[in-house]
Amino acid sequence: MTVPWSPRRSVSDLRGLVQIENAWYSGLYGHEIRNPQGLERRWYTRKEARRLAALADVLDRELASVPGVQVEREGGGLAVHYGPVDPERVRAVQDAVLRHWKASGPGLRFLPVSGHLEILPAEPRTKGTAVRFILGKIRKVVLPVYFGDDRTDLEAFRALRRSGIAIGVGDVSSPHLHYRVQDPAAVGLALHRIADVLRPGAERS
Repeated sequence: MTVPWSPRRSVSDLRGLVQIENAWYSGLYGHEIRNPQGLERRWYTRKEARRLAALADVLDRELASVPGVQVEREGGGLAVHYGPVDPERVRAVQDAVLRHWKASGPGLRFLPVSGHLEILPAEPRTKGTAVRFILGKIRKVVLPVYFGDDRTDLEAFRALRRSGIAIGVGDVSSPHLHYRVQDPAAVGLALHRIADVLRPGAERS
């Protein structure tokens, strides 16, 4: 069973990219989840979505003059990327995002991530809560395999410490990892190998 996943992409975006039928989809740190039958659940309100859209508009205008800044908006969240920004201007970008987040009022969550800042709905969702939600809905024995490459994956690693296989990508660190691969390219190789092993009639080694 496959669960296409991306923290900042919506389920709709993921389905357009992955195009796997009869699969679970999770996006926006689990704020959106779609089951194999096509039913979707969202852990944010329309009011929160409007607040996030308005905040993204404000940040777009204020940061438009800063080369390298990208304001990425999804229905249930927004991210401000500053990786390519001149290091001397990074602090100003961070301060602007923090200032406007505070000015928007209580409720929305602020999440600093390497190379960007995110603002999310109030519901305290994490990748770990999404993993537990999906596994709780599957009515058969499964062995989940999870790949993650940054600190936002740590709760998912923890959620699978006794019930699945947690695989770190790159230099992400967690006491709950079972294995590690070098980079995203190695993830693809690992998935192909798993598919080969699971193919009917394949030799087990």
